[in-house]
Amino acid sequence: MATDLYRQNVQSDVMNGVYVATRGIADTWDTHFRSQSYTLLQRLIRNLLLQRPQLDKFKSITTVAPNFVDPNRVYILGFSAGGDGVYRLASVLSDRFAAANMSAGHPGKAKLINLANVPICLQMGEGDSACGRNTSIVTAGKELKRYRHGKYYINDIFIHFTPVSAGDPHNSWERTEELTNIEAPVIRDWENFTGAGSVPTREMRNTCAVLWMSEYIRNPLPKTVVWDMSTSEAPPEFPAEWGKYRYYYWLAVEQNPTDSKGTTVRATYDKVRNEVWIGETSNLLTKFIVLLNEYMMDLRQPVNVIYGPQRKVTQSVTVTRDGNIQKATLSARGDPFYVFSAAIVVDLKDPKLMTVKDGGSDIFSTVPKAKL
Repeated sequence: MATDLYRQNVQSDVMNGVYVATRGIADTWDTHFRSQSYTLLQRLIRNLLLQRPQLDKFKSITTVAPNFVDPNRVYILGFSAGGDGVYRLASVLSDRFAAANMSAGHPGKAKLINLANVPICLQMGEGDSACGRNTSIVTAGKELKRYRHGKYYINDIFIHFTPVSAGDPHNSWERTEELTNIEAPVIRDWENFTGAGSVPTREMRNTCAVLWMSEYIRNPLPKTVVWDMSTSEAPPEFPAEWGKYRYYYWLAVEQNPTDSKGTTVRATYDKVRNEVWIGETSNLLTKFIVLLNEYMMDLRQPVNVIYGPQRKVTQSVTVTRDGNIQKATLSARGDPFYVFSAAIVVDLKDPKLMTVKDGGSDIFSTVPKAKL
């Protein structure tokens, strides 16, 4: 939980929006990423996306009913245990967030490879050595740097100066540099940081978490997605309205397929070529679903599905637009940008004989009722 002052400072920078400080599922170190936490956050965001009628000055309901919040401007930030949660939540629920800010947390075994489309700022106190937090940020930053290319894996690393007088290095900078619009001294050569005082060269940067995140708007349909489904903790739970599927941007799998543990899928779509390229799958994931809408493809034309780094395996499929797919995908996330009209089932039991078929209404024949 954030201190009252932490909360007040964050709110002061939220000029046009809603700041929500969520309670943890339990009073434990992993409070924000226990299995049920994922359902809690999914449902919270879903409810914030509901349309709310506006009232005019006479208190009557008008015909204008915008979303309560912009689906493309939802952000996540957290300090300490909340920072631990940011690492996990942002990498599991990546398709929900425009950007993230992690402060004073530890990545553990979070799957940072999933942050291709979620800009993230990592912040830490120089002297915050408990649990190796101040060096874990360097490890995480270097991993993100390896992944970084073009517009993918945008990040900043801010290791803050911890004064000698700080009684608690874990909290010595939380109420100033991270949360107010002032410049702060941060370590310039963070890649060579090995502990307090190891890198004296500093530079002044505006490290305000809210202002940093506000620079970014979510792209709900990125052309390339990277999805590592594995987790080192208990498997995340998801809302009942997801039915038997698990969603991630424009991909889906059965929630608990026996062959998905430890699986990473890399996929790209090309609107000009009307194609989907499955660049890589690992650990023998054999079947998954590609969700499509009119913003991604010309659904009147055959869609080419290509597999493998060498792009040698190609299948073509004519898709059927179906209302059940639209209902199921809207019900699942409540997000107008995640309404899909067609689905392709990709089967890779033998990559040399990849098969694809039109999902039609078969895979979404029933639509679970959403809960608020």
